[in-house]
Amino acid sequence: MILELGEKQPSRLSFPIITESELISIEMIAEEEELAGTIIQISLDEPELEIVWIYGEGDLWLDILNSCDELLSAGYPGCIGCGGPNSEEKWDEFNHRNTCKKIYSGDL
Repeated sequence: MILELGEKQPSRLSFPIITESELISIEMIAEEEELAGTIIQISLDEPELEIVWIYGEGDLWLDILNSCDELLSAGYPGCIGCGGPNSEEKWDEFNHRNTCKKIYSGDL
């Protein structure tokens, strides 16, 4: 997957490192960048708000990688606004988690 990112985005100089452990996470190992450290975690346990949390088991990871591969093959990211309404707005992890908790509990 990382090699494919390099082929599809040749101007990009740093790439995430995928680490596997009890908690599946993606880490950006580039201290000069704003996103250094763990940026995404797939787990049943909720991490700090600075980390984008995807609630689920490690087997969800394969589905995510396949979706990323399909997006790269389709040319994403390739245009501003092609992600649909609100795609250019800043991510709000707090509200996202609250919405997910309501969905998981059946309140939504």
